[in-house]
Amino acid sequence: MTIALHCARLFTGINSGIAPDQAVVIAGNRIAAVGARASVDVPPDAQWIDLGNGTLLPGLIDLHAHPTYYFRRPDAAEYGRPAFSDALITLFAVSQLEQDLAAGITTVRDVGAVNRLTHDIEKARQKGFVRVPRVCGCGRIVTPTGGHVHDRRGLTHQADGVEGVRRAVREEIRAGAAFIKLATNGADFLDTEIQERSSEIQRVANGVEFSQEELDVAVLEAHRAGLKVACHTRWRPAVVKAIQAGVDTIEHATFMTDDDMRAIADKGIVWVPTIYQGVATIKLRAEKNGMNDGVLSEESYVRRRHLFELALRLGVKIGAGTDIFRPEVNFAALVDELESFANFGMSNAEALQCATRVNAEALGWGDRIGTLAAGKLADLIFVPGDPLRDLNALRAPKLVMLDGSIVGQH
Repeated sequence: MTIALHCARLFTGINSGIAPDQAVVIAGNRIAAVGARASVDVPPDAQWIDLGNGTLLPGLIDLHAHPTYYFRRPDAAEYGRPAFSDALITLFAVSQLEQDLAAGITTVRDVGAVNRLTHDIEKARQKGFVRVPRVCGCGRIVTPTGGHVHDRRGLTHQADGVEGVRRAVREEIRAGAAFIKLATNGADFLDTEIQERSSEIQRVANGVEFSQEELDVAVLEAHRAGLKVACHTRWRPAVVKAIQAGVDTIEHATFMTDDDMRAIADKGIVWVPTIYQGVATIKLRAEKNGMNDGVLSEESYVRRRHLFELALRLGVKIGAGTDIFRPEVNFAALVDELESFANFGMSNAEALQCATRVNAEALGWGDRIGTLAAGKLADLIFVPGDPLRDLNALRAPKLVMLDGSIVGQH
């Protein structure tokens, strides 16, 4: 079946412009043609859909998500009981992914799944059993024994030493990983009240959980298999080692220096700053602990803004990811992240490209998704208004298409 979509405005993601009075022709699950309505070649038997006054653009991509991450829920203890099955956690994850799809997120990079459950969710999506975004999953997070999130049920693959890490990466690949996620130096200084003390902050900051040799072999094995590597970092020593190891994306890196950002730019590494989640979480933790949330949030805001502005000047590739795992924060918060980008100096068009083309390239899927062009998979959304003028236009998609099928229409 061939569908022709007519829109008042088109944002392809290829460049930063908006084209008026456009048509996108979809044959099966792929885009067949894109162009001005008056000149685009449309088969005579195509079904025309006039979308009206709004903007058609590529489906959004969340580059940092945890659909199975139930740990922050008020009833999390129930999930951790042996009686709470993987099936129930899977259904929980599906419910989160359904929210994402309704919000116009057509692809999710899952950077850590309980018992690798999103591998099967993606298989179920491909078979048509569930209606959720396509999922690019890493399976379990490879972390040292006792390392970052080691205490989360089924979330990590703990390994030590060069050969232990090599084996862990190979086992995640065998289990179906689409990329490898490493975690090193994961704590941040607001995890507990005791870490307010400068000595404790320094101890956490200096504690790199993986050695350079362990990180090197992890990246080597992943790249040998043709997979990309994401690395969770917070403090500078971990960032430096991750850069040296040659990871493909660096997540968070909240406390890196200007020199680290320059190294990221030089190596072409994608930085996924998760700004909105970081500031929102600090505020929530401060409120919970009776701390001065205004001061803490301001310090966090200033630090993140400085790094972001530097990244823009250096031409660093910036990925858009939510990292939403708290019930107090809307799970489908990608628009909030894009607004954070715009508040820190990006144009709306550049922010949109981060959530589409840049994210697709970070996945290694730039030849399939992320832009509206002939031959690409037909993942797209239609929103009222013009998101290049106001990103809030993205909050209520009127149409969502995934793999050439309309999966949401309002």
